[in-house]
Amino acid sequence: LRRLIGESLRTISQCHGKVEDVSALVEVSAKAMRDTTARLVKGEWVRYDAMALETYQSVEESLRNGNEIVGVPTGIPALDFQTCGWQDGDLIFLAARPRIGKTAFAQQIAEHAARQGFPVAFFSLEMTRKQLGFRAMQRETGIDSYALRKPRFGAEGWDRMAEALVTLSLPMYVNDIGGLRYQDVIGMSRQIVREHGIKLLILDFLGLTRGPQGESRNRELGLIAEEFKTLAKELAIPFICLSQLSRKCEQEKRQPILSDLRDSGDIEAAADVVLFLYRPPAVEEIGRDSIIPTDLIIAKNRAF
Repeated sequence: LRRLIGESLRTISQCHGKVEDVSALVEVSAKAMRDTTARLVKGEWVRYDAMALETYQSVEESLRNGNEIVGVPTGIPALDFQTCGWQDGDLIFLAARPRIGKTAFAQQIAEHAARQGFPVAFFSLEMTRKQLGFRAMQRETGIDSYALRKPRFGAEGWDRMAEALVTLSLPMYVNDIGGLRYQDVIGMSRQIVREHGIKLLILDFLGLTRGPQGESRNRELGLIAEEFKTLAKELAIPFICLSQLSRKCEQEKRQPILSDLRDSGDIEAAADVVLFLYRPPAVEEIGRDSIIPTDLIIAKNRAF
């Protein structure tokens, strides 16, 4: 903008002076403007044969390495089989009703990726890092959350805690600032990718992200989803956003479908992959302390 102001003032000054060749002045001014605006141009044009060659080389490399997962591994074999891992530039939505386990699922996905050498950035707009820390420690040690918070366990428990400090030493970064604007998420994502080589972004969750003012909530979330898709492509890494489902599928006691994504049909259009966590009504009646079977539904998978 400063360069644009400078070039504009220079042109105005020359126009007020003695102009011997108007055409030459117009051309010089136009060139200065083109040079200034060229800084805003992003991306590049690639010939179709070059694109085909990139695809050929990617397939050849997968064959040579014997690796069927060409993206960031999910940690779930059946999901890896369907997606070949989280793909660069993809926007992935993980949606469920409250208390089904979205955050726990996303946290385990993040930890698995970090253990495989893929640095992860985790925006936690709902839970504090202390809460996430207790969950991680509970999974690693097998000590229930009540005993951890008291604490009520013996020497063996402390040994497991010490071991967990080692296993949880992961290239994973957590930001628990609440009420972030979508512009904040974009700016902070660019920064941490640049500083720490992040290979996977996770946001928990979309509904707590503030969007443009003056829009309906439906359009607001749609605009945020579009911006996050652009960000994923720009950074060339997968971006997982957690989201909620409407009450409709719960009231009708059925599996969720894409139209159940809460507050915005535009989310479906922006997403490359949409996953649902779902518990049938009969399963919901099992006690909270039990291991509860949960279905993982792939509702959309653009790549396949």
